[in-house]
Amino acid sequence: MRYIFSLSLTFITTLCFAQHKKQLPLPPPRPFTKHELALAEKTKQCFFSNRYTAAQRKHIFPFNKAVNVVLVSFKEDHLIPVKNKSITDSLVLERTTLSVKQTDSLTNILYNIGYTPVRAKYRYLFFDAYQCYEPRNGIVFIDAAGDAFAYIEICFQCHGTRTSSKAVKLGEFCSTKFELLKAFFLQTGITYGTEKISDI
Repeated sequence: MRYIFSLSLTFITTLCFAQHKKQLPLPPPRPFTKHELALAEKTKQCFFSNRYTAAQRKHIFPFNKAVNVVLVSFKEDHLIPVKNKSITDSLVLERTTLSVKQTDSLTNILYNIGYTPVRAKYRYLFFDAYQCYEPRNGIVFIDAAGDAFAYIEICFQCHGTRTSSKAVKLGEFCSTKFELLKAFFLQTGITYGTEKISDI
């Protein structure tokens, strides 16, 4: 009994001491060196890796299931006009179905252009943050049944994207990836959201 009382007293004393013990402040983080900042800036730059062949890119979801790949533009007060696996034509401003060659160019941008290969930790030292998100463009994937089974929604102005599911592979969005995609949309005839915004 005396042993139990002594053990309890020791526990209570230790607990009280721990509660009153001052927490030492953590030391401030070490500032990044010029070399580290330079590496972080370098790795953000886009780099053409030629990692995937055309055949390999075709097997990446959602391109592996798509019979047609469609680029669309739409008003900024709407999200991408895809509902119940169908494109809502009344909300589409512009629409282009890509040729095989154009689809190959798109997959080349998405999957063969990424971060410059520098040690990975420097990639996350800083990034460009945008608070806005007003998408006006998107990529819609149509399967053999005619269903719009997947999409990539894009806001070129705010550098943001949204996908229909986590299964959709986007590739790495290095610093100029949005500009490369914007140029690609323009080449295919999609001007709304890629040039100056105007009322249509």
